[in-house]
Amino acid sequence: LSGQSDLPTLRNLRIFGVLQRLATCYFFTAILVLVFEKKDDERDTTRLPIGDNIEQPLRIELFKSVFQYWIQWLFVILIIIAWILITFLLPVPNCPTGYLGPGGKHDHGKYWNCTGGAAGYIDRVILGNSHLYDQPTCKEIYSTKIPYDPEGIMGILTGIFLCYLGVQAGHSFVHSTRVRRVCVHWIVSSIICGCLGLGLSHGGHSDSLIPINKNLWSLTFVQHECY
Repeated sequence: LSGQSDLPTLRNLRIFGVLQRLATCYFFTAILVLVFEKKDDERDTTRLPIGDNIEQPLRIELFKSVFQYWIQWLFVILIIIAWILITFLLPVPNCPTGYLGPGGKHDHGKYWNCTGGAAGYIDRVILGNSHLYDQPTCKEIYSTKIPYDPEGIMGILTGIFLCYLGVQAGHSFVHSTRVRRVCVHWIVSSIICGCLGLGLSHGGHSDSLIPINKNLWSLTFVQHECY
């Protein structure tokens, strides 16, 4: 759990990790869904059409599975906006605003102590260096000197977005009357997410607006996870 070579103590215990990330994202997503829960979220088989009219119009299913949850989507969109604003507008000491690189030797060592940009800075300020993962993948390649936790605080925001997309996939099960429509819903949603991710990452280029980066759990990485 600690990421340390010796036994952990309260002074060097790693606070976040993979399981902690999953639990935190699920916790906040569950609160969002429960607080704004619709009374008819569960399928009521007594109200389903029968006989020749068993297939509901597509517009009705689309409304029931997506648009009637607009309040939930509003909160999710605000979370995404918060991630974007913090990532690209938060001033980080001795680092360019909006930096998303690994620091260290990257870019000829110009941003040596800027590993993770705003995400890394927030973790170091709030959690402290001794409570972060001290063997990130960028350390071996770029010889970084400061710790960076790939399961840090900022990734929780995009993780909630990913978790809620799973909730949306479940909504299609509840409100669709045909299996093929569930499949179409999933395929179309994945194509939209994939195209948005490709556009924002310029086809996966590392110098793009929002690069696909698992360590950062960037927005484009989450979109491609859905794809």
